[in-house]
Amino acid sequence: MKLLALALVLVLVTTLVVAPPVAAQSPVVTAEVDRATATTDDIITLTIVVEGVYQVARPRLPFLDGLVVIGSISSSETITTNGKTAGRHQFQFRLAATRTGKITVGPITISIDGDEQKTAPIELDVTQGVGSRSAPTPTPDFDFNTGNAPSTLTGQDHFVEAGVDDANPYLGQQLTYFRKYYVVRDAVRDTFFVRRSSTPPVFDGFWHQELSDEGDYDVQAAGRRYTVHEERTVLFPTLVGSVTIEPSVTRVSTSPLQPPEELVTQAVQVQVRPLPANAPDGFAGAVGDYRIEASVDSGRLLGGDPATLSVTISGSGNIDALPVPSLPETSDWRAFSQDSNASSQVFQGVLRGSKTFTFLLLPNTDGALQFPAIEYVYFDPQRETYVTMVTDPLRIEVEPGSIDIVAVQEALREADADEASAAAEAAVTQDQPRGLKPVTGPLSTQGKGFAPPAWYWALFAIPLLALIALEVHGARRRLGRVLGALRLTRSQAGQLEPVRADRPPDVRLLDHLSRVLRRPAGGLASDRLALELGRMGADAGLVGDVRKVFDTGNESRFAPPGMRPVAPGDDDPKQARVDELIRRLDEALQ
Repeated sequence: MKLLALALVLVLVTTLVVAPPVAAQSPVVTAEVDRATATTDDIITLTIVVEGVYQVARPRLPFLDGLVVIGSISSSETITTNGKTAGRHQFQFRLAATRTGKITVGPITISIDGDEQKTAPIELDVTQGVGSRSAPTPTPDFDFNTGNAPSTLTGQDHFVEAGVDDANPYLGQQLTYFRKYYVVRDAVRDTFFVRRSSTPPVFDGFWHQELSDEGDYDVQAAGRRYTVHEERTVLFPTLVGSVTIEPSVTRVSTSPLQPPEELVTQAVQVQVRPLPANAPDGFAGAVGDYRIEASVDSGRLLGGDPATLSVTISGSGNIDALPVPSLPETSDWRAFSQDSNASSQVFQGVLRGSKTFTFLLLPNTDGALQFPAIEYVYFDPQRETYVTMVTDPLRIEVEPGSIDIVAVQEALREADADEASAAAEAAVTQDQPRGLKPVTGPLSTQGKGFAPPAWYWALFAIPLLALIALEVHGARRRLGRVLGALRLTRSQAGQLEPVRADRPPDVRLLDHLSRVLRRPAGGLASDRLALELGRMGADAGLVGDVRKVFDTGNESRFAPPGMRPVAPGDDDPKQARVDELIRRLDEALQ
């Protein structure tokens, strides 16, 4: 088996070495959209796939008349076999239509090894939507800067590093974590098989969104030219003090016959600063750079209809974690929080987006009303100061007579009274136990006990009885097997043939011992037979003579012909000795 395995390995290696180089695969470029018919509310996904090349630049989109890009993401898979590298690269762009009618996505330009390829135009048919989609924002992207190679890169074929763009951020301030994988261009061309997989770290102590981007570029270091694959992830610290980002692992396999090599990045230390202590009233934890807008769905209410208030916070920062704005108190309106929705993208390395909070407003009176200005406080880490944003007051006309002012005021008074009563009850019961229900009669400690019937105890006895029955049955079977074996032994002993004088001396002695022991003696070992004779009264000399007869008989049958003491069938002078030995045994064992 070892020779076969070695031969298979040699055949495989020889095949890899002498196999002719694989012809370069022509790149295949495709571009398509997930829908050809859409509305102005829909998000259209444009997917560009490039297959058959190791590295490809980011596609250049043409001028999009009637469309804007609101998001993008890319992914790639590469494998090198026999010195030829191929891969599959996918780029997705999220598009939103800004007008209706026929819209054409012109040819998309892709640069592959210095050559430019263009895709076919794509036609879209856009109709008017109902206006539920948020306003589009610019395309997200990282501006990858090659920078300088690390000092620890001293000419290795493969190398990894990790770091952050800001190691001393404020609590809640954005920082970018990057991972870089360096592979020397010569190693890529000369290696028969290259496969890479990576495991990102667990970002404990950080809020992070799956909005990472990646890119490839070349650098020169230690006299060698490297291709760098960089991945970046947006992070927001949630803890103050020293926070550690654990190392990430990249596995590189250069041969199917060897285990992959593990490349581990260094751990990254981040010292998070607390926010300044002079936070104004109304600060709820927003960190970044924002602006605020407020609007209502209608400036005129009829018949006491409610109004929907929308407050939108937009800018750069942790959009999803923005706290709910605090509405000012006013006697003219009652406000009820409804819902919120957020959208965010990475644009030039910064997470930007908007979050809209909706409230339901119910008027308490009629006439020309005004909803007061809304304040929102955030901390700007770039200016290191707190900023208070203020909206303009909102004017809403409520048709006179459409609201029963007296009924509204009475309902408000009842609501205030209920709130005051609930608050007072909560204050009383907060530090005191709740009262127990009074007992209407005397308590009794005596009662009728539980007397289980006989069948109740019988149920408990059934498993015990079954166990006893099984044990008895097993014991009877074992006893039957022992008695059967004893009867069989006795019957076999009683059927022993009489000792024949024409048999060899040792066989005649063995037959006689079987009759004496009342069991076949041929299956007994020499030591066992000596023990049995000793128990029956034979002395050591007699037992030794018996063993000598058996040894002589074995030599006569199994020794080479020239070494046999007496040929089988000859008159053996030891026959008389065996007869004498049998007589002595009978005398000793009586």
